[in-house]
Amino acid sequence: MPLHWKIDPARRFMFMRGSGDVSCADVEELIEAIVDGGALGYDKLCDGSAASTSMSEEEMLNLGMRFRAIHAGATVGALAMVMPVDRGDRMERMLGMIAAAERPMRVFTDLDKAQAWLEKKIGRRLSP
Repeated sequence: MPLHWKIDPARRFMFMRGSGDVSCADVEELIEAIVDGGALGYDKLCDGSAASTSMSEEEMLNLGMRFRAIHAGATVGALAMVMPVDRGDRMERMLGMIAAAERPMRVFTDLDKAQAWLEKKIGRRLSP
């Protein structure tokens, strides 16, 4: 499985890590975990530095629209995303839709910098 995550209700925090080829079905499963786990409002650190995708543009657009629909009217937590330097452009459209949510969000190429930014934003220490 290319996506792994841990939801920590006590800290209202979710850590996600991707590696290898992430499919549309993998992201759909992640979305269900976020929604079913009540983690939409949690702060999130997502490490996609070792991930890639063979999803089509249409699949990415559909996922972006799904994220946007889920975020509509909801309270969502801060999001720090780590993307590989050479693959971020491919996901730009979906990231734009995710960024439309009313929350602090930033994309990084380094996990430590992403975690430091998120900790500063939320005012507490996190350990993935």
